Amino acid sequence: RLDLGLNLELAAFYDVGRLTDTLGDDVSDQLRTSVGLGLRYITPIGPIGFLYGRKLDPEEGESRGRLHFSVGYTF
Repeated sequence: RLDLGLNLELAAFYDVGRLTDTLGDDVSDQLRTSVGLGLRYITPIGPIGFLYGRKLDPEEGESRGRLHFSVGYTF
């Protein structure tokens, strides 16, 4: 996280994970990775932000990324 002043911060992330033990047949147990950036506004009750994550290895027919709205820190 990088403090931009005026209660704003820039967040960068790298994420790795996999999806297993679900009821659907379209689940892959291989590791998937993504990177992203976000902008958060720090309020007295916690941060509010928009983050965009981009898949590094999208499968055929998947979107390349996704915009997320967040309230609070995830870690």
